[in-house]
Amino acid sequence: MNATTETKTVRLGDGPAYFVPRGKLVGTLFVQGGTATGECRALKGAIVFYTAAGVPRVALITNKYGERFYVSARRFNGRIRYLFGLNDADAAWAGLPDGRIAQAESAARVAEQLGR
Repeated sequence: MNATTETKTVRLGDGPAYFVPRGKLVGTLFVQGGTATGECRALKGAIVFYTAAGVPRVALITNKYGERFYVSARRFNGRIRYLFGLNDADAAWAGLPDGRIAQAESAARVAEQLGR
């Protein structure tokens, strides 16, 4: 995992949803501000956001061309697969803003916050 994600809390939008690094979710139970929505983990070329149950839902793609964008993610045959786009249910779950431009700005901000 990227060392910069070890201590950071990540908010993708302006809503109450927020994420913590893998293994830190239990530490958010019963704290002021509420329990984290899920966990995040930096992988090669992406930052994956998981549910509290450890199921991948959203990925922030951070490729070598400097592109930053969100897609839906799922586990299939033991591997994380990235979909071609972001569905509305995953965007709402993650608290992402409405609109492509707002999501692109959010992706750039989160990638910079996590040192990607």
